[in-house]
Amino acid sequence: MKTKRSKITLITLLAVSILSVVFSGDVPQVRAQSTRVWSDPVNLSKSGGALNPMLVIGPNGTIHVIWVDEFDGYKYAMSVDGVNWTTPATIKFPFSFKADPPKFRTTTNGLIHVFWKNDKNILYYAQTRQEDFGNPGLWKAIIQLGEFVADYDVQVDPSGGLHVSFIKNMGSDSDPTGVYYRNSANSGLSWSSPNILFKSQYFRSLAPKDTRVRLAVSKNTDEKNVFAVWDDRSQKRIFMAISSDGGAGWVSGREIVAPLASLGFKTPYNADIEVLENQVLVTWSVGEPGVRCTPYSWSSSDGGETWSEPVKVLADSAQCPERSEFISTDQAYSLSLFSSPEELLISAWNGSTWSNPEIQARSSLVTNPITLDSVVLGCEQAAAYNAQLFVVGCDQAGGDIWFITRQLDTLESRFPLPFAWGGDTEITTAPGTISSLSFGADDAGNAHAFWLQPLSPATGASGSQIEYARWDGTVWTEPVAIISELDDLPANLSLQMNNRQQRLMLSWVNLRTGELLFTSVNSERAYSPLEWLQPVVVLSSSKLTSSPHMLVDAAGRIVIAYAVTLNEGRGIYVIQSADSGGTWSQPIKVFDAEIAGWEMADQPKLAVTEDGRLHAQFVQYSLFGSRQQSTGLYYSQSSDGGLTWTTPEVVSQQPVYWSEFVSYKGALHRFWLGTNISVNSTFHQISPDGGITWSSPRRIPNDGGVLSAPAVSLDSTGKIHLLQITQEDVQIFQEWEWGNGRWQLIETRELGIPKQDSRIGLAGSITAPGIIHAIVQLENPSGNGMETTLLNISRPLELDESEKVFFSASISTPGVVSFPTATPAPNVIPTQTFSLADVDDVQPKMNKNIVGLILVAVFIFLVIIVVRSRKVER
Repeated sequence: MKTKRSKITLITLLAVSILSVVFSGDVPQVRAQSTRVWSDPVNLSKSGGALNPMLVIGPNGTIHVIWVDEFDGYKYAMSVDGVNWTTPATIKFPFSFKADPPKFRTTTNGLIHVFWKNDKNILYYAQTRQEDFGNPGLWKAIIQLGEFVADYDVQVDPSGGLHVSFIKNMGSDSDPTGVYYRNSANSGLSWSSPNILFKSQYFRSLAPKDTRVRLAVSKNTDEKNVFAVWDDRSQKRIFMAISSDGGAGWVSGREIVAPLASLGFKTPYNADIEVLENQVLVTWSVGEPGVRCTPYSWSSSDGGETWSEPVKVLADSAQCPERSEFISTDQAYSLSLFSSPEELLISAWNGSTWSNPEIQARSSLVTNPITLDSVVLGCEQAAAYNAQLFVVGCDQAGGDIWFITRQLDTLESRFPLPFAWGGDTEITTAPGTISSLSFGADDAGNAHAFWLQPLSPATGASGSQIEYARWDGTVWTEPVAIISELDDLPANLSLQMNNRQQRLMLSWVNLRTGELLFTSVNSERAYSPLEWLQPVVVLSSSKLTSSPHMLVDAAGRIVIAYAVTLNEGRGIYVIQSADSGGTWSQPIKVFDAEIAGWEMADQPKLAVTEDGRLHAQFVQYSLFGSRQQSTGLYYSQSSDGGLTWTTPEVVSQQPVYWSEFVSYKGALHRFWLGTNISVNSTFHQISPDGGITWSSPRRIPNDGGVLSAPAVSLDSTGKIHLLQITQEDVQIFQEWEWGNGRWQLIETRELGIPKQDSRIGLAGSITAPGIIHAIVQLENPSGNGMETTLLNISRPLELDESEKVFFSASISTPGVVSFPTATPAPNVIPTQTFSLADVDDVQPKMNKNIVGLILVAVFIFLVIIVVRSRKVER
């Protein structure tokens, strides 16, 4: 009996396997391609319970890492190549777990100099040879440098001299609170007496975390300039002291930064200083410490006598960097490292400007090779040596210490030739409010823009019309009404391209009746109203239909997701067409909002990945009288062409105002516009396996908030471009690019729009030749009403032809779907129809007959096997 069941089970599996191949076709296997530029991550601790790593690069490049084990105390490991590491050893270092981390400096004579505070805020110094670093019992010259030390900094000059500055927050009349300086000209064996640079009683009321002093020294051996900068937060000031003789004499207490009217009289703090070949560079943050800030800088070419205008180092960030420090790599330019709980950023200064920040996406930076989980790094420490950047950090979930390294980018690569967004072209200016702006590009190099425009009151008519304009590679055509006299409250235009058949497709909703309509045209003849097919009603089941979103796969199959927002039957649905819109399937429910107890579901978005899976995300709403409030974003997928869908999973339970998918090869990216610390921010997640697992959400940095729905496009090399408009002092247009596992700010532009009067919208797309376009929608008061302008800006991407790849995905459709005939929509212009006979059928009749013959043959074959097996068993 067991043998019989086994045979029948085997036959059943064989049948299912054959039928799956027949119906779904040949789906290629996808392997995710690594784009990591970092080394393979190394787990140094392998123990859990590890935190607070410290990184030291020795004089010859040997890497030393110390961390705290919450069970054993300090642990230590070292490596000469970053790959092979010593077994972690428990070491009794003289540092306190409760005090600030020590500072380490190396000199060319092979010594490592160590500075640390104890629990009583006494500052100590010691030195060690590199080979004795892991044996504190052999350290020499343990000297007390100061007491009541709140903050301190250390620098080494080109001749090996050591310079220390510190802030005392407790003192007496003979030893007052203030900023002090000491130096050593003999490699730390003896030190000068403390020299007070600045006195302030205000330091007594400041906690150590609210104090800051930083030092810098000239990098040329023939110069002996020493600079010190420090915060005086109580007075909202930053001061500087300068020595031109190696620290012997000082010009002290010079105020260099105060609250500025142009920056809103906010507090300047977190001063830092760097000396280049012929410049002094000072950075600081402006804002509310620990809450919101913007890093600024200015430079001086005369040793600090005069300063340039303040320059932003980074785009405004709703979360201040917790730490900032200079990384010395070259005398001509400097790297600045910024770290916050969400991101690690590096920006370079070349003497006149800051590079766009290089943002590390922590969740995709490290993957645990044993658990395959993403490691979210925190408490990073970074150092540079011989054009290599070394980073250690602690796994915030797993409690391990990880090490990674990468080659630092060259100066030229950090400051590429500028690609200014320009070519400003006014597509149209019209009275009233333009809505449903849809924008896309085809394979022929054209860009197509559609929008709903109200009819002019001067004509005496009411209603709206669908307007169209095209970029033909050189100029924008004049707008033309391709479908006019729509008096049935059209809304929610959705545009898609079928590049294989060279067709543009539009769908929209009639708000008066709830009907969902569809039409299409040959993309080269879209400017002619008579070339458009007569719109058909593809759905009329509810008067509460909303928000269609259309998708076309590589085989030409059309899928439209839509919402029924309220009452019975509310939820998210999809309908499909396999013959270019000639016939449509019955609606299939993706999500039943009524059974789930949702008050409202809306704003569905679709994507298809190369494995044939369909993906949907949609927004939950709660109702407050006549108002609705977004309460979260949810995600579901289908592996059988949309017939069945997984139980929705939570993406975000915060208000969501917009969402989008981008699919490329095996990866699926999702985006949404949500709230972060009271401002609107764009969030991003990536799934490397078609929606099964997802990275942690990442936020695109901003401060004043994103003003409108962003625009996301994919270029022909697989890079994702995200466009958004943020509100800073003025409206800033930003272009971000995803590549090598991280986001980079590529270009910015001030729009110069009066923020108090204007409403702003945005749409974007990339043409086949590599021109990225953005349409900025500006709505302004005009007379007794409103006036809307559509402005196009663009720039070339200069894509590498060798990197261009073709990507297409077909929906897996193992089931048979019935397609009832759609009905023409009444009273719609144009009246001329375009025959579908000229459009290629995605599944010709001959192919359907072949599929039927195969199925019959398979069935007969299986019956014969079953009969023979029964005879044998008898």
